[in-house]
Amino acid sequence: MKDLLPAARERGMTVYERLYEPHGEEAKQHIKKYDKVLELDHEGKKRATPCLRHPEYQGWLTGTVRDLFSTYLFDGIQFGAERSGPMGEMLYWNSKPGCFCPYCRQEMKDKNIDPDRLRAGFYELYQFLQALRTAKEPPAGGAWHRYLRVLMQYPELLQWEWQWHRAQNELHQMVYNAIKEIDPKAQVGRHVACIETAMDMYYRAGAPFEEMAGNNDFIKIITYHEITGPRLHSWHLQSLGDSIYKGIPHDLIVVQPDGSKQIIPAFWSGETTWTFRYSATLEGVYSFTTRCSDAGNAGLHGKQGTIEVTPCTGDNLLYRHGTLTISEDGTHFEHLDGTPFFWLADSWWFGMSDRLRWPGEFQLLARDRKQKGFTVIQFALGFPCDIKPMDERGRNAAGIPGRTIAVYFYDKPGEGRYQMGGFIPGEIYLATYYDPRTGDAYDQGTFVLEEGEKYSVPAAPIRQDWVLIIDQK
Repeated sequence: MKDLLPAARERGMTVYERLYEPHGEEAKQHIKKYDKVLELDHEGKKRATPCLRHPEYQGWLTGTVRDLFSTYLFDGIQFGAERSGPMGEMLYWNSKPGCFCPYCRQEMKDKNIDPDRLRAGFYELYQFLQALRTAKEPPAGGAWHRYLRVLMQYPELLQWEWQWHRAQNELHQMVYNAIKEIDPKAQVGRHVACIETAMDMYYRAGAPFEEMAGNNDFIKIITYHEITGPRLHSWHLQSLGDSIYKGIPHDLIVVQPDGSKQIIPAFWSGETTWTFRYSATLEGVYSFTTRCSDAGNAGLHGKQGTIEVTPCTGDNLLYRHGTLTISEDGTHFEHLDGTPFFWLADSWWFGMSDRLRWPGEFQLLARDRKQKGFTVIQFALGFPCDIKPMDERGRNAAGIPGRTIAVYFYDKPGEGRYQMGGFIPGEIYLATYYDPRTGDAYDQGTFVLEEGEKYSVPAAPIRQDWVLIIDQK
């Protein structure tokens, strides 16, 4: 670190510490008496994670950040624990919930939560989820309704979940205060992983961003754009499909021409329709079968069909040779059929703005770059790099990035069927439907809302997919 910090300063770079909350066997190896601060589950056994309310864990954590910022001249820190609350631990990770240590039991008393009823609720819900995961069929009345019934019978479960998130915020406040005492200029930020942003519904409900902003200088949202999809399927949808969503379809099994199989997750696209998206990579006949966790649902389970994929007759290289990948020796790009691809890119910072008119100027420039031998065009999505956010010069057909709301509808939205909130009272907004197939725009006029009022989404021109763009004027 003594070599890194001066070298970074010479280059005008900032250096931030990323502090990941310790847990599990690795923490036990490196932190003395770590077992002493671990959570206790509803059966009184130790969990793998430290208790947020344990004063010795709080002292260790705040002492660690004080030492870091007293020793090194960091510009800031990104701190956050990648874990769920007790409800998420049970639902997504099949873990026993907590915590029932003396400090948490005192918190229950202070918040008028009966620890015995809470323990009983956790026991019943945990046993119910365990039984669901091994059952071949959902229980009578449906898994989801039975799950809700337990929550209604034991409201202490949701009360304690809410208090768990308050404890996490309080811990972040302690970290924030400790660092600011050493260096008031240091930027203290919260790390929010993809689990919290895309998967754990209890985390999203219990830890709103506006509350996080109260004890952080910034919030670092981890999107993991390449792996969130697979994680969402394996960590979230599969887990819920085996428990409270048992009886809901989630898979399409595709057999490729070479005999290999692929499992594609479904997504709900309105009313009684479930949809799959699939891109073929081989020529030949594909067969597919739908798989629903409720095998007795004849409308969703066991549906079969075939698709024949023939060679491309056009000149699109991606259709003729397949999508891009990395060669087996890791030295270059190539298409799926092994055809080498040389990545020579031209960056268009304002390619997605009105400064480059579509289609004439855009296609003219694309033809020019193709003639010059470029193989890739790179765009700045969102804010162009050399202007400030919300700058008028970044405007495009969808509005100004950062001042625009875009909503994708899988089906024709009807008049009054959807309502949207979150708009600034008194501001003027312009609504426009865009046909995602042709790019044609259909002006829906302007609107102004009062405090607490919601926007009623207008009926789309015809029954199909639509993109609704709402731009703050």
